[in-house]
Amino acid sequence: MDQRIDGIGLGVGGQINLDGEIVATNGPQDASWRPFAIRQRVLHHIGRGWTVVVDNDSKSAAWGEYLYGAGRGSQCMVCVTVGTGIGGGIVVDGRLLQGAQGLAGHVGFISVDQYGSRCPSGVPGCVEELASGTAIARNARAALCQGCHSLIRDLSQGDPRQVSSKIVFDAARQGDWLAARVLMDAGHALGMAICSLLHTLNPDIVVIGGGVAEQGDLFLEPVRRTVAENAMTRFRATPIAAARLGNMAGVAGAAARCWPLSLTVDTGAF
Repeated sequence: MDQRIDGIGLGVGGQINLDGEIVATNGPQDASWRPFAIRQRVLHHIGRGWTVVVDNDSKSAAWGEYLYGAGRGSQCMVCVTVGTGIGGGIVVDGRLLQGAQGLAGHVGFISVDQYGSRCPSGVPGCVEELASGTAIARNARAALCQGCHSLIRDLSQGDPRQVSSKIVFDAARQGDWLAARVLMDAGHALGMAICSLLHTLNPDIVVIGGGVAEQGDLFLEPVRRTVAENAMTRFRATPIAAARLGNMAGVAGAAARCWPLSLTVDTGAF
């Protein structure tokens, strides 16, 4: 069977504008960062006449989940990716929300603690600093350094520097109190951010993906409980579901950006 390439879709980290330029990297170096025209670079190497779409990797994953995954069939969807950091993407009325500059969807920078420390991008108490995999490991490490006794210490061979979010989840599954507390705090922070998203956007569904979210109910239940206790009454029944496509979400979403939504079909490949 003949195969035809319709275009190239790329999902990359950082803040990507409507021209396919990386305009910031969500870090302290942003003050001196000069836009990197990644879309133009790709066109330079492959030649004009191609369809090339470049967007943030989490937004690409959100689009993949909307078309082929847990968000399929919804009209308005919020997707939050929880891994090393926290990203996301928002679909409103069947379209991926881009914003004035193409920078919409950076849900990890929702502030849930106005008195919290500032993240590298300068936002106080943002949810990425409280609920990402990096934050989970950092908070567990800090507790160990303060002398807390925990299975986490044993699983990291007594070296707090070796603590990872995976070790925290492994300890929680074995009933460790510190691991459970760290995950409860992380889930609460993310749940509060989701409350704000529910009140602002009124989505059909919230989809949570990424490596941390793949740990399942151990992470998702504190999130759901926080929403049930803190969201406005009519928003509490909004489904909060685990993503279905795993690492393929970004691939599927980036590829699907290369053709009109009316031509997007479910091939069964995902």
